[in-house]
Amino acid sequence: MNLNHDKDGITYAVLSYLMWGLTPIYWKLVHHVAPGEILAQRVFWSFIFMLILLFAHEEMVYIHHICKRNNEKTVLILVPFYCVCTY
Repeated sequence: MNLNHDKDGITYAVLSYLMWGLTPIYWKLVHHVAPGEILAQRVFWSFIFMLILLFAHEEMVYIHHICKRNNEKTVLILVPFYCVCTY
């Protein structure tokens, strides 16, 4: 195995354990916020972030193509799957 891959793996493992260890601190800080509000914020900001990624990678051309060829119901089903499968 390549030495760089080993170092990358160790780095990612340490970072993931660090994030996992800091998660309880995060939940303590936001305990006063309603769960519905946290969920709504996560959905909203994930949607915005995904749109930025799509525009940055010029994937909106393909989504526009899907919208033009299909009816609205099919588009509402296909676009989220397309977004998930491309990343």
